[in-house]
Amino acid sequence: MGYSSGFYAAVLISVIQTVVYGLKQTSAITFPVQIRFSYTILLILWQIPSLGWLYWVPTVGTFALVRFGYCLMVRILSFLAGNRTEPMSLDLILWTFLTPPDACVLEGRIVSNSSPNLSLP
Repeated sequence: MGYSSGFYAAVLISVIQTVVYGLKQTSAITFPVQIRFSYTILLILWQIPSLGWLYWVPTVGTFALVRFGYCLMVRILSFLAGNRTEPMSLDLILWTFLTPPDACVLEGRIVSNSSPNLSLP
């Protein structure tokens, strides 16, 4: 809403969440920590004037997460080398983005027991 104090409060809350989750998890590189760290970095990057329009991305993302359970950030972070067990492929990319959301997405686990394929339900 144009108040810089709101931005600083959001960054502070995001940093606190990152630290708290980092302390609660067995490792600082778990999905919950990665998500909060990434969001904190994006909050800071969005302060660059030419990137201000990107504030709509978390707005739409939050709506998609709350309404449908679809978290784009989790799906993107799943491509990091330490977060996947399969080699990068077109099938993996399509499966990651096109698989319908379910409860395990909220836990930061996109990969189910089945291997990725293009025959989505």
